Amino acid sequence: MKKPTGTKAPRGNPAGHPPRRPRLKSLEDVRRYLASLVHETREGKVDAGLATKLGYLLNLLSGCIKDGDIEARLARLEEQARENP
Repeated sequence: MKKPTGTKAPRGNPAGHPPRRPRLKSLEDVRRYLASLVHETREGKVDAGLATKLGYLLNLLSGCIKDGDIEARLARLEEQARENP
């Protein structure tokens, strides 16, 4: 598909490349992304409805990260208990 004449790639998005996806692998990553989402919403860069949906998803993701951390810690404790009865 040909790009219409006279259109520019959005600022911060050189050559029309899709925006980078944020790394959301830790609670700190989620916290930073949520903080930036709040700022961008207040500045009018992100629609409030979209921000609400993303906030909900970020809440789910943070719960999954916490559960994964707890599972890993429990597995280490169980392994230590087997090694040192």
